[in-house]
Amino acid sequence: MLDKIFSGLCFGVLSLGFVVTAHAADAVNSKCPVSGKDADGPTVTFKKATIGFCCDKCKSKFEAAPTALLAKVTPDNGTAINATCPLSGKDIDEDQLALSAEGETVATCCGKCLAKFKVDPAKFADKLK
Repeated sequence: MLDKIFSGLCFGVLSLGFVVTAHAADAVNSKCPVSGKDADGPTVTFKKATIGFCCDKCKSKFEAAPTALLAKVTPDNGTAINATCPLSGKDIDEDQLALSAEGETVATCCGKCLAKFKVDPAKFADKLK
């Protein structure tokens, strides 16, 4: 009986360790797009991106309205799919990152273009191909 309890506890601890490690490695963001806290909780896959959250409550809010909250996801893990700004055509600044409507990491040339891109990422989809 004790062997079964011990085995279950060990499995639970190992499973928890795997899940926590998976969050840090898979999420494109380190801050929760809903609360702004560290995204060290659950994740959700949105099209081509794995997005991290601080808790299940924030994850549920995102799942209820992903398009509305997509602009609040700030990728800091990954490489941009584009070499030029989809708005201006200028060289990108790797610090000006957002997610496309397809969940891909996109960079713009400046903060002004980034703000415009985040309003409607789908509007610029043809310029990312």
